[in-house]
Amino acid sequence: MIFGLQPGDEEVLQIIAPNGEVLATSKGKPATKHKVRWFAYSGKRARRP
Repeated sequence: MIFGLQPGDEEVLQIIAPNGEVLATSKGKPATKHKVRWFAYSGKRARRP
């Protein structure tokens, strides 16, 4: 959850394992207008057996 997003702000989300390995990274586009509240998520899809 991000509060007070300003034009030009960019989001970068990373999920980092306890051993320091980056498991997933997501980078959003720069904001075009002010937003009071913004929600973003990131992750990896589960492998199918």
